[in-house]
Amino acid sequence: MSLHERWLLPERPGMRQFLIALAALLLPIASLLHSEGTHVASLVASITIGCGLGIAWMALTGWQWLKLAPVNSVCVFLTCFGSLGNLELMPRWDVALRAREALSDLQFYARERGQGRTAELRDYDTGPAKARFREITRPADGRLITAFTGDPIQRWSPFGFKPSCYVMIRADGTWSVVKNRDELNGLIEIEREKAK
Repeated sequence: MSLHERWLLPERPGMRQFLIALAALLLPIASLLHSEGTHVASLVASITIGCGLGIAWMALTGWQWLKLAPVNSVCVFLTCFGSLGNLELMPRWDVALRAREALSDLQFYARERGQGRTAELRDYDTGPAKARFREITRPADGRLITAFTGDPIQRWSPFGFKPSCYVMIRADGTWSVVKNRDELNGLIEIEREKAK
């Protein structure tokens, strides 16, 4: 039996085919943990490999596999087409990582300002671009009231980037993550009222 027959077109599906499909399914996770900004390429590779093999195996050996090993066949095909789930999960995970990074920067800024030190607001990653954090201070003494992401952190989708969340930190160190601009504006107004 040749290498080609053992790995790609065996008479019946086995652990090798399942491992290939599983590798395609888990491919985007490695890119998210390794570096930022590469998840779209790994997402495309995952779906191309997973669904491509699933379609090819179904067309070439599907009935034969289902007759000889129905449980193995279903597991392999489900794992192959499970890579489509990455379209929903991986962009959300990427947003969670970027929101956590933005929150970490805001916590550092609020801590430095709370101790009376001067600190500069940094840029944060919105997804398609970088944006600068914004702050609101007391007009009388310049003390920090709140700092927040002025532009939303966005989630990739096949139809373009979509707003996903805003991050806000208060002078006392408490923080909020909200889904839309109206919620953020409401929280900002509450903090302004408290500061009067």
